[in-house]
Amino acid sequence: MDLQEEVSHLDSLILQMAGAVEKNLFYAFDVYLNYDPNKYYPEVDDLKVNAYERWIESDSLHIMLKERLYASDLRVVTGIMSMVQDLERLGDHAKDILEFSMKLKNPSKENTRIKEMVNYVINMVKDAVKSYIDKDEKLAREVILRDDHVDEEYTAMLVTLTKAGDEKEIDTRFLVYTSLVVKYIERIADHATNIAEWVIYILTGYYKDKQII
Repeated sequence: MDLQEEVSHLDSLILQMAGAVEKNLFYAFDVYLNYDPNKYYPEVDDLKVNAYERWIESDSLHIMLKERLYASDLRVVTGIMSMVQDLERLGDHAKDILEFSMKLKNPSKENTRIKEMVNYVINMVKDAVKSYIDKDEKLAREVILRDDHVDEEYTAMLVTLTKAGDEKEIDTRFLVYTSLVVKYIERIADHATNIAEWVIYILTGYYKDKQII
């Protein structure tokens, strides 16, 4: 395969990895939001996500060692390697969210608001990956801007949870585990933002407004 074919192959693997990550996140959040004591919940399939990460990193290193890359090509490969690290971390977060959900064993009392946040950040992840596949710098920048909304919602949710805890409307266990889940929602948005920033780096050579390559 020539370089373009190898990069296209990496794109396909990234899409598959992102799909596995999204599936795990949806599953973990569904357990949190709709826990049913009569259901059996298997563990998140994080091994698949990790396998994709190793596969993409191996192929990326192979390209770097085999090819005499121009700066722009090197930028693509190094950017991809950084992106998949964020995707892998999202897979780890799905595992953690499922763990907290299984400990809580109670449907969320903030179901609607948290569900809206979940859908919002998963769409950020989808659009961040799409911005790479489509080479869409504008979409990548839009994803980055959305992070402010998540930060505001995160702060508001913590205030709501703390107040409910102080007024004994929720028990301590629910307060602790739900606060952790909300924190992971905020982290998911951070990783989506990181992916979008790497997309901009791949397309322009600028990372966080500083020229790298």
